[in-house]
Parts: sequence; structure tokens; C-alpha cells
Amino acid sequence: MKKLILLISIVWAISACKHQKEESPNPVEQIETPEELTADFVKSVAADGAKEVIFDPKKQAIQVILPENYTRDDIVLDLTFYEGAQNELVNWDQLITSDKVSFTFRGNEPKEFNVIRKVASSSGLRRYSIYVQQEGKITAELTSEILLQPGGDIPEGPSDYSTANIRFLSGIGTIPESPENKTKPSFSLADTQKNLSITGEYSTSGKTVNFDNTAALVSSPDLSLTVAFGDKRFTFPGKLMIKRAPVKAYLFSYLNLFRPISLKQPLNIQGGYFLPAEKYIVKLESQSQQVEFSLEGTYKTNSTIGFSLPATMDNGSYLVSIFENNQKLSSKGYIFSSDTTKKAIARMWTKNMLYPTANLDNDIEENIAVSRGQSIYADPFPAVVQSRSTPFDNMKNLPSLELRNGNDTRIIKPIVKADESWGDGALLLYYGEYKIPADIATGKYEARLVFANENRSLSFWSLVDVK
Repeated sequence: MKKLILLISIVWAISACKHQKEESPNPVEQIETPEELTADFVKSVAADGAKEVIFDPKKQAIQVILPENYTRDDIVLDLTFYEGAQNELVNWDQLITSDKVSFTFRGNEPKEFNVIRKVASSSGLRRYSIYVQQEGKITAELTSEILLQPGGDIPEGPSDYSTANIRFLSGIGTIPESPENKTKPSFSLADTQKNLSITGEYSTSGKTVNFDNTAALVSSPDLSLTVAFGDKRFTFPGKLMIKRAPVKAYLFSYLNLFRPISLKQPLNIQGGYFLPAEKYIVKLESQSQQVEFSLEGTYKTNSTIGFSLPATMDNGSYLVSIFENNQKLSSKGYIFSSDTTKKAIARMWTKNMLYPTANLDNDIEENIAVSRGQSIYADPFPAVVQSRSTPFDNMKNLPSLELRNGNDTRIIKPIVKADESWGDGALLLYYGEYKIPADIATGKYEARLVFANENRSLSFWSLVDVK
């Protein structure tokens, strides 16, 4: 008998849902909504400057329509609620208050927010989405040059893409503009003389447009850039060209803070759009070993330059500088060794920085100079890391720093520090602050790390110049 009652209940529920759908084929157009559909949550929504605001409680969607003369990029929605309801407040979005939602809508994704309701012992939560549509012609501007980037090596051959930053000025709201219309902006980069056109995709997160495989357009002096959005079109003014993005060449190596680069394997330089007609030079130097030599790089693809190390090269810490013709592209320190157990100083610097990794990736110190009584900073190789979920340990067992100049040797204990910018902020990277003794003689010193078992690391590529 119980099974029969359950079966009848299920059939009745399915029939009721089907009947309800047949009665409301187009709920978006139903602006006057019965109270029972919105009960306990949102009563009404208004937006200053809007031509119309349509609230669809079934889809939990708010449609804002703006007139052509609305010039701001942001909008503020005022909401009224049923008893016990309010916006959910979150610490990462200060533009949401108990009864208002503010956001920059133009060229962005629809805004989502939660409404919570608590009455007596019951509670509930609903998520709403805000869509914005603006009437009138679409206009936009480029906020950067169109830059050519390497796309990486693929089986079909080297690829590339060009990217540009875009700012919409009018005639467009959120992307998409409504729950039903999923239209996105479509971009076209064209050379009319070559009868060549490439379609681009817009990114709401980066406010960028990306075009794949644009190398054929690099030599074009007069490109046309057009954006279409539904039945709206806009062509960017002026003569446009694609330029090569600044090259940030680096020696590609997995886990280069944990494992040395082998002396025996062929190596690759990446990080830029390389040109086959240019000459690439790799310069390696170590002040502590008193060596300096240059190697010629070989163009492999637009994203890769290859080279090999000489058989006579010793294990050690080296400064690697990469040149395109006579222009230096980058300089960075690396550890080279066929013995994976070798320890070293990964990096050394003299400025007290809150986020060393974020700064040193772009601006290393090629000559370490410090005054007596001041501090220098160094992190060990392999790196000492831990999860951010574990509290910082100011007693972490870090090695001491040895400075040696002839018979004058000083060993300096570390003050434990941690870098919160490494690993996209997911990990703590430990390093030491080492205070230079006030009575040390001036001069240039070799720098090594001394570990608890008295083992010493490879010397750092730069001498420490004590003033």
C-alpha cells in the first residue's frame, strides 16, 4: 500500500510540473509576478539611470536596460526584500551591501550575488544574476598596441597569436546581455589589400581580444579592426599595425629552485617571439669561479632558441644573460650540475622586500654590494617551502652564510624570513637575512651556505662587495 501511495505522489508531482510549464511558456515577459513566486526573498529592484528593470524570480535573473545616453561603466542596484532577507555580505566584494549591489558592467560577465533569508529557525539562500543591456551604437578604444606573441610549439608547426587590450565605451553592457541572448562580441582583424581577415575572441576577464596565427599580418602597415555585437558594428579609427611583444627570454627548466640544470642535456630558451634572421647569444659568467664565456643559440621555432653547454664547463652557480644581436633580453642566475645533490645559493639581494620573488623575477642584482652593518638576503637551493596553511616558523633550520676573502672567513647566522609571493601565493618560500659584521674588512668575498652538518654549498656566482 505504501508503494502505491508513493507512486501516485510521483505521478501527481510530474503532472503538476508539466502543467505549470504549459501555463508559463515565457516567464521573462511576465513583469507583474505573483507574490508567492518571490516570497521570502526579493520584492523589487531599481537602478538609477535605467530605462527599465525586469526581475524574473523564476530564473533568479535581473535584466537592466540602459538608454543610449548612459555614460558610466558602473551601475548601482537598489533592492527591497521580504522580511528577514538581505544580500549576503562577503569580504572579497565590498560593493555589495545589505540592500545594494554595485559593479562595473561594461564588457564584463553578468554579476552574481546571493540573498539570504532568516526567520525564526528557518533560513534559505538564492543566487541572482544581473544582466545589463545598453541601447545605441557600440563604440570602443584600444588601450594597448596589438602585440604578437608565440603560441607555443604544436605538431602542425609553430603557432602564434596577437593580443590587444580593449575598452568598450558605449552600446554594450554585460556579456552576455540577457539570459536568453548569449551573443558575444566578434572581432575581425583584416588586411584589405591582401584580402586576409582573422577572427578574434574577446576575454571578459582580461578585457583583451586574441587573434590566432597572425604572423601573415605582421608586415601589413594598415590593418582594419572591427567589432560586431549582434546587429551593431564599430571600426576602430586610425592605421593599425601588429608589433612584436617585448621578449622575456629565460632558460626553460622545470623546478629550477629545486633541481640543478644538467650539464649534459641540450637546453632551450623560451619566453618570446624569436625571429629566424636574428642572432642569439647566451653568455654565462661566474665572478667566484672567474669564468666567462658565450655560446651561440640556434633558432628552432618562434618560441624556442636551443643551445648546448661545453663539455669543459664545471658545476656551479652562473649568471646567464641572453642577447638578441647586441640587445640584452634578460639576466638571471641558475645552478648547473650533473650531481642532483649539490646545494647552492638560489638568489641573493640587498634590498629589504616584502615579496622578493615578485621583484627579483624582473630585476635581479647583478653585482652584490653592501656596507658593513647592513643586511643581505639569500634563499637556499634547493628551496625550503611549506604550505600557507601551516604557520610561519621563525625557528626554521636555515643554513648560515659564509663570506670568504683569502684567510678572512666569516660565518653569519640567519634571521628567518618567508616570501609569500612564491608559487602564486600558495606556498611560503623561506630565506635568510644575514647581517654583515661591523668589523669585517672591506673587499670582495666569495659567498657560500654552511649547513648544520658543516657541508658547504657551491659558491654564488656574484662576489659580495663589502664597502
